[in-house]
Amino acid sequence: MHKNQIANEFTKSVIKRKERKNAISSNKITTVLIVAALSVSFVNEACKSSGEVSKSQVIYRKIEDKLVMEVMGCFWKTTIRFLKKLKFYSRNRFFVISFDITEEPFYGDFSKAKDKIYLHAGSVAKGSSYHYKYLTVSITL
Repeated sequence: MHKNQIANEFTKSVIKRKERKNAISSNKITTVLIVAALSVSFVNEACKSSGEVSKSQVIYRKIEDKLVMEVMGCFWKTTIRFLKKLKFYSRNRFFVISFDITEEPFYGDFSKAKDKIYLHAGSVAKGSSYHYKYLTVSITL
């Protein structure tokens, strides 16, 4: 199972579907999210550089009705499915899974932030009261 397939499974379980003539597929959304993660950039910057989705609001609208617990549930379900496949493909050999949490400061006004779901209280740098938090996973066989 490739990284794109894992991310695509997660995206399909999180986004809501609306049938339209110019519908954006979950593959395009996954591409944008992967570009954002690999380049450590915001989703709107990844939309511009990948050319797959015109605006980040398109992606946000598809997940806006989801609760944090629903997104976490989709993430864990996809992660567990991936780990089971990894165990199968590694033929029960030992492997190391490393988790790295990265925190980026948010300097804006919290009340004016559009995506408050991603902001966490607490300062990680001088002058910020909130921050973003990212989780990176590395697997070594």
